[in-house]
Amino acid sequence: MTPSTQRAAATAIESPTHDPSLSVFQRVLLITDGTVTHLLEAYAEEPVRVVKLAQSSLPAGGGAGLPGAGTCELQLADGEEVLHREVLLQGSASGRNYVHAESVVVASRLPHKLRDGLMLTNEPIGRLLERNRTETFREVVACGRQPVGARGAYFGLDAGACAISRQYRVLADTRPIMLISETFPSEAFASPVADRSSMPTARESMT
Repeated sequence: MTPSTQRAAATAIESPTHDPSLSVFQRVLLITDGTVTHLLEAYAEEPVRVVKLAQSSLPAGGGAGLPGAGTCELQLADGEEVLHREVLLQGSASGRNYVHAESVVVASRLPHKLRDGLMLTNEPIGRLLERNRTETFREVVACGRQPVGARGAYFGLDAGACAISRQYRVLADTRPIMLISETFPSEAFASPVADRSSMPTARESMT
């Protein structure tokens, strides 16, 4: 199985920190080097869980279809095996889908406990890194806007609706171990906290 999410060309957001079209929380999501799950829980005032959509092992190169310039960003040798993981970050109480995330992980560069956690559990990546006390550095590669595409179904949106996304690398001991792409609708997190009720629930977004 190859990554199912083929991304349309994005219009770059050159300076997310100062872009006036973004809300404060949208800017935070784009530039943070911390755990996105914690930020979402603070914003949404509810626990956030992972809903796995797809997970598979595949070789780099050879038409694997890694997000963006995955092979280059992860410094992969042709044929080196990676783990592809596609998930939703969803409110545990509300059932709202907040973020679609797609990750490519170089499993051979991870400690065994972290590798098993990724493959066998539904824990968010950030929490697994914390639990295993893995010292990492997050490097934002790109931020942009593009049509939400097939991911719109998870948010109750048409494929042509605008989405905001970012892509970042996670490095450990200066070696890249993950490339993560996160996407959310441009209308999400744009309103004050009191207006969050307008975000679709999981049931609404899948009908």
